[in-house]
Amino acid sequence: MKKSYKSFSEFLSAACSRELEYFIYDSKFTSAFNYRMKKLMEEAENKGKGSINFSIIFNTEEEVAIIDAAIIGRYVSNSFITIIESKYKGIAINNIIKKVTIGNEKNKEDFIVVSYNTIHKVMEELYKDIKYNKKVLEEYVKEYKLEEYRNRDLPIVICSLLILEDICGYLKIDKSELIKSLDKIISSKRL
Repeated sequence: MKKSYKSFSEFLSAACSRELEYFIYDSKFTSAFNYRMKKLMEEAENKGKGSINFSIIFNTEEEVAIIDAAIIGRYVSNSFITIIESKYKGIAINNIIKKVTIGNEKNKEDFIVVSYNTIHKVMEELYKDIKYNKKVLEEYVKEYKLEEYRNRDLPIVICSLLILEDICGYLKIDKSELIKSLDKIISSKRL
């Protein structure tokens, strides 16, 4: 992601959109996410059709059938930032980012662990079922030594890793730091 972004939020929205679109072929969303999107559409319609800048199509069961990747990206980004700021006791995301980039190895490791857990939580709140690129999953299982990991949430784990890699790249955190932090997550069984 070589583009320059105005804010971390803008970067994260774009990264989430791109990575999820790359990995996921098709998905079913949780009832909570479907409900939120239905309410969002109702609010947009109440404001007038001219202000609608996004695409969501619902099926006959009122579940999201088609949704613009940018909406998913914004949803994940907003959820991530809200949770991270809460975990860092109300510190604004841009200040957290500054502290992490100039911080020591421990600061970076802690941020990676908290970020992974946060992304994973958001993904679980979003997706009920995922049809995904098996080749990408196999590559990531091998790269991150997840061969022994047999939980059914493995696609969520891979989604989380894809996004986390982009975050680390944005913050100029070395891949070895990411791998070390993931080893810590795996050893503590928080993966």
